[in-house]
Amino acid sequence: MPYSGAQPTVDPQVARAGLLDPVGGHISIVQRLPKSTWSESRWGARLGGIVARDYTVSTWFFRTYPEQPTPLITSPSFLELTSKKTLIDDRGNRVPVCNGLGAGGTGIGHTPAGRSCTFAHPSVTELFRRLESVFGLAATWYSPLVGGVIRSEAEYFLNEDAFIPHMNLNPQAQVPGTGVVNHIPKADYLRWTLGYDRFFFRPLNPSNSFVLVTSWNGQWNVSASSRLDFRNPLVKPGKLVVGPLGQQQPDSNWEDQKVIEHFFQIALQTDYVHGKLEPRIVSILDPSGIYGFQLGATYRLRDYLLFNPSFLSVAGSRRTGLATFRDRDQFQLRLTYLLN
Repeated sequence: MPYSGAQPTVDPQVARAGLLDPVGGHISIVQRLPKSTWSESRWGARLGGIVARDYTVSTWFFRTYPEQPTPLITSPSFLELTSKKTLIDDRGNRVPVCNGLGAGGTGIGHTPAGRSCTFAHPSVTELFRRLESVFGLAATWYSPLVGGVIRSEAEYFLNEDAFIPHMNLNPQAQVPGTGVVNHIPKADYLRWTLGYDRFFFRPLNPSNSFVLVTSWNGQWNVSASSRLDFRNPLVKPGKLVVGPLGQQQPDSNWEDQKVIEHFFQIALQTDYVHGKLEPRIVSILDPSGIYGFQLGATYRLRDYLLFNPSFLSVAGSRRTGLATFRDRDQFQLRLTYLLN
C-alpha cells in the first residue's frame, strides 16, 4: 500500500450518528485469535526436483491462515448481556458522563458539552482467521524462444473463509427476536502466477543490463454462482451498509469480487555509476480499473549510507485491493544507515 492508515471513508461511529437505540450505536471490533493447540498449527510438505534437465518443478501441500481476516457480526446472545452496555454520545463515541438520564440509566441525556447520550449495546464485529488447506504446483525454466526465464505457479485454496454481506454482516442478527444468525460462507479459489524475466538493452547501459521482471497474477473463485455473489469487505464510496431501523442494505453496496480477478505487475531496474545508483520502475495494471505506479532510485552515498527518493501513485475506478488507498499520491525520501 502507498501509505499506512485506515480506509479513506466515513468513520463508522459517525455513520451511525443518531442511532441512539437500545441495540446498536457503539462499534466494537474484536479479533479472534487461534487456540493454543496442536490442531491450530501451520504445517506443510514440499517435493521438488529437476525434470528433463531444464525444468525445475515442485509440488506441495500446507495448512495455513489467510493474510486478511473475515468479518462476522455476532448473534444477539452476546448483546443480551446487560454488563456489555456502553455509555455513548450521538456519534457512537464512549463518554464518561451523561446527565439527565432516567431511572436505571434509561432515556436520552446530554454530555457536559451538550451532545445527546445514552446507554447502548455494542455493535460487535468479529474478525476471524481460520486454517485452510492449500495444494500447489510450480515450474521454472529458461526458454530460448523468448530469451528469458518463465515462472509458473498454481495453488488451490480449499474451503477458504469468504464474504457475502447479507451472510457475514447482516445487522439484524444483533436484534433479539429476528431469528437472523450470521455465518461465514466458504469458497474454493484457484490462484496463479505466470512470470517472465530477462536481461536486455545492454547498449543503453554498457556496464550493466536492464533487468525486466513481469508477472500475470490471477484468482478464480470456483464456488461463485448466480446464487452466491461474493464481495470484498469494503464499502463503495458514498454507499451505506445499514439503513433505517438497522435494515440490511443491498450486497451491491459493497465492492464486487469478480469471479476472475487478475492483474499484471512489471518491474524494470538497472545499475549505474559502478553500482552506486539503482533506478527502478514498478507498475501494477488491473484490467478492472486499478493502476499503481512507483518510480524510485537508490543511491549509495557510502557503503553504509543509502539515499532513496521515490514517487507513488495509485488510481482506480474500484475501491478494493491496491485502490483501497487511491485518494493520494505520495513522494517519499528515505535515508538508510547500515550498522553492519
